[in-house]
Amino acid sequence: AIGRSGDVLDGGVRLGHCAGYRAFHRATPEREKSTTLSGGAVLARSHNPSGHQGVDLGRFGANSRYWLWCCQVVYFTKVISLANRVLLFDPPGTIGALQEAMQVHFGAFSPRVQEIASLAMREPLRIATESVTALSLHIGVPPSTFTRFAQVLGFPNFKTMQAMFKAQYVDRPRDYLERVRQSRLDASLQGHVLHEDFAHAAQEAIRITALELSNAKLQQAVALLREASEIWIHGVRRAFPVAVYLHYLLLKVGLPASLLDGNGGFLTPSLCRLHARGVLLMVTYSPHAQESEQVISQATLTGTPVIAISDPMPSPHAKDMAVRFEIREGEVMGFRSLSASMYLAQTLAVALAQDLTDLPTSDQ
Repeated sequence: AIGRSGDVLDGGVRLGHCAGYRAFHRATPEREKSTTLSGGAVLARSHNPSGHQGVDLGRFGANSRYWLWCCQVVYFTKVISLANRVLLFDPPGTIGALQEAMQVHFGAFSPRVQEIASLAMREPLRIATESVTALSLHIGVPPSTFTRFAQVLGFPNFKTMQAMFKAQYVDRPRDYLERVRQSRLDASLQGHVLHEDFAHAAQEAIRITALELSNAKLQQAVALLREASEIWIHGVRRAFPVAVYLHYLLLKVGLPASLLDGNGGFLTPSLCRLHARGVLLMVTYSPHAQESEQVISQATLTGTPVIAISDPMPSPHAKDMAVRFEIREGEVMGFRSLSASMYLAQTLAVALAQDLTDLPTSDQ
């Protein structure tokens, strides 16, 4: 067995570390010497816990070179195996579960595997569409590391993991009727009551959002909205109903809110109004719409604080957001709900109303 630096092994041999130059010294009774291996491991004469004098491997002449080499092989094999050990024996079944697993186990990955995990969380579409050769050139790691990355997360190979990314970001049918047709072929959904499935998914999404919602983050968003000279709200496609509801709620609270949308082709001219004294409140889900990318890019250029309601999928603009709420919506047959987002929108508006009623009025 190979232990840590200074551990006493069988026979009284101590494993230590030094600066690491290549040398070999035969120990003599007059002056005790240490045997230094290339790579920095040291085997020296010591005493075992029982008090008996240890074995000086240096006295065994050339044979000691063989044992020292064996120690090196065992030691470094152990280090490498710890860095590449399988962390999950069953691969995650969804992209959300896979992203969560990467975040939970990130610290246990080797440095090169961490680089791939960071890429997968930051640019999942690249993982779905590019070859292993292109990906390895992009981040500068060997192609074999991608296989190791997949295996430590329970996949047999990287191709199997990549197929999950493709199904989520490339092969997913846009047409809703096609999604329904495909779901009917899924044996796991046979016999399910549709309205119960949607109800359970919505309830679970709200429950998880309530558990993960940070009150400090909520109060930070309230403070930004309260002090803003103007509030711009943006959300398109699936996010549009949430943006409209937020617009309605903030107007009812009495705040200067306006909706940034593409009606009449006025989205681009409206972005000229953004400034650092206002706040952009945006709702966007992956894959992010081109209009949303345009809006947040303009907000970054003008220094406008951004409060975002989004999903946990990585966004290139996450670092530019003052507050980011990550929502895990329920999903049934490829249809994601908006229940948790609406719950958060209502919570944010009511928390803001409570804060405004606590402020002294002008008469006071």
